[in-house]
Amino acid sequence: MNFGCTPVIGRHIIDIDGCLKSTDQTSLSAREILAIISRAPSETQVFVERYDELVPLGSNERVTLDQDTVQFFRTSMIAQHRHAVPGVSSTGQQFARAA
Repeated sequence: MNFGCTPVIGRHIIDIDGCLKSTDQTSLSAREILAIISRAPSETQVFVERYDELVPLGSNERVTLDQDTVQFFRTSMIAQHRHAVPGVSSTGQQFARAA
C-alpha cells in the first residue's frame, strides 16, 4: 500500500554495526556517523572496516563515500575509568566525615 508517501533513500548506503543506513552526504566524519546512530562521540570510537581490518577513524578525518559500494563502519564503547576518591562523590561534592 502506498499512502502518498515516497520513500526517501539516500544515494550512499553505509553499514554501521550491521545496520544499513543511507545518506546523501558524499563524505562522513566520526561525529556524523555517531549522530546517525544516536551515540555520544565522547563514549564511542568509530572504525572503518577495510578488507577485514578495522582502522580507527580520527576526529578530524572524513571517509569519502561511493554510490557503487557499501562502506562498512564499526563502533566500540570507550571504557570510562573513574577513580574513587574517599570522601568525594562522583560529582565532586565532599562528604562530611564522622568524628
